[in-house]
Amino acid sequence: MLVKQVADFIEYISARDRTLDEILAHVVLRVLTPLDPSSCVISELNSEGRVIHLAKFGISQEEYVEYLEGINIRDIHPTTVSIREKKIVLINTLPEVPREFGLLKSIPHPTGSKSMITVPVENAGSPVAGLMFFSDNVIEMSEEIEVFLEAIAKIIALYMYRDAKNTKRQVLQSNSRESEVSVTARGEITDRQRIILQMMSEGRTNASISELLGYSESTIRQDTIKIFAALGCSGRKEAAAMYKELYEKSA
Repeated sequence: MLVKQVADFIEYISARDRTLDEILAHVVLRVLTPLDPSSCVISELNSEGRVIHLAKFGISQEEYVEYLEGINIRDIHPTTVSIREKKIVLINTLPEVPREFGLLKSIPHPTGSKSMITVPVENAGSPVAGLMFFSDNVIEMSEEIEVFLEAIAKIIALYMYRDAKNTKRQVLQSNSRESEVSVTARGEITDRQRIILQMMSEGRTNASISELLGYSESTIRQDTIKIFAALGCSGRKEAAAMYKELYEKSA
């Protein structure tokens, strides 16, 4: 079950601070094993709209740099298309590439690769990075795989951008509340609870979150109660609104 990989990944990434290289190694060797990946890279757009390299696993430095060197947001490249259109891009015909990705024809792919998938990584609801991995198998996309990849990208995003999100945020105001407060001033929430809070802000039910993350509905319900207590809110609607204020508007 793919949900087990998602649950295990949350536990792994919550255990201690890790480098992006370590995380990508774990993604290739443990998390994405149902898709048999051989390598993985992650890149991000800088303020000038150019793709910059962040981390890699299973691919040489030469291949890594050559595959993304000089790419900008206007180019027709799997990473930029994934970010611009906020969608997963799959090429499963390697070494041949679709006509629209002619930019890739002169670039050697990792030996033996048959599929390449790029997943957008979001910060505050906007795609800002791309998680790309290669597989030696021909991968056919399904709804289950798509949801699985989106969940993995969401977990990585929460880890990558968590430091920016832990600073002071503007929150909903009332006559009896302060105009600014930090998350830690109200109470700590775990990485898993932050993921649950984000999914709650998307309108997902406990049952839906449980199914996606691979935890029991009882566990999700208990974490929801802890989230309410940590944020000092009274229900899902208020928690969802606070998530948008605390994490999204400040990014």
